[in-house]
Amino acid sequence: MLADTTLRWRPLRRAIYHSFLFRNEFFWSARDQLSLANAFQTQHAFGFYSSAEYRANRRWTIGGRFDRSGRATNASLTDTGFSGILTYWPSEFSQIRGQYRYGHLWDTSNDRFTNATSFSSSFFL
Repeated sequence: MLADTTLRWRPLRRAIYHSFLFRNEFFWSARDQLSLANAFQTQHAFGFYSSAEYRANRRWTIGGRFDRSGRATNASLTDTGFSGILTYWPSEFSQIRGQYRYGHLWDTSNDRFTNATSFSSSFFL
């Protein structure tokens, strides 16, 4: 099952330079799987993400995202992460974006949580 919402805002005057976008998505999963005792067991996982983006002026956009999700095979294990994004538009056809991402993820090989942090940048034409 899936639910999705989007809120867009632009001021009545000068709407070309300022805007706000807020998105949410929620999802549920019910999965029947065979357990170690050879009996069927149902895993009910829940997840969502929320993102917000604000266009401050003609060239700059700032945004962020938060997500959390239960694992499909073991819903008691959850992954959580967030991201911050800064975008510069030198022209309407190109953009330069910097992003910071952090994740608190379950590592199945070591049976523990790990933290993942990354910085990335990209240039689009």
